[in-house]
Amino acid sequence: MKKLTSYIFLALLATLVGCKDKELDPKYAPKQAMTEALQKLGEHDYDGYMSYAFLGEDDDSVHIDLVKRLLNQHQEYQEHKKGNVANIDVVDVKFINDSVCTVLYQLAFADSTKEVSSQKMVCIDGNWKICIRN
Repeated sequence: MKKLTSYIFLALLATLVGCKDKELDPKYAPKQAMTEALQKLGEHDYDGYMSYAFLGEDDDSVHIDLVKRLLNQHQEYQEHKKGNVANIDVVDVKFINDSVCTVLYQLAFADSTKEVSSQKMVCIDGNWKICIRN
């Protein structure tokens, strides 16, 4: 029984250390934010996507509604042409400084095509946001 407890403790410790390593990786937070935002977009959850967006000075309801309509139109066109997004892969994060980075990601579509894109992100109050406007 004592050995079993020791093994369980070691497994728990290894799990906690693995989680901590991700949190210490500076690329983890922007990667996670980009992945979650793209998943929201794929689910047609534009409010959820916009929670990861930064519009700068144009952060008012009129501009937010405009961006959501444009996202919907683009997504409908893309899904008609290529199908739904089958996989999201964040390839790299390149930091410009501590609060600005560029995220390189690849989308794989249902028709087997792939699209590589990059997006600027900024860290605002500890949260990584996608820059919709520069």
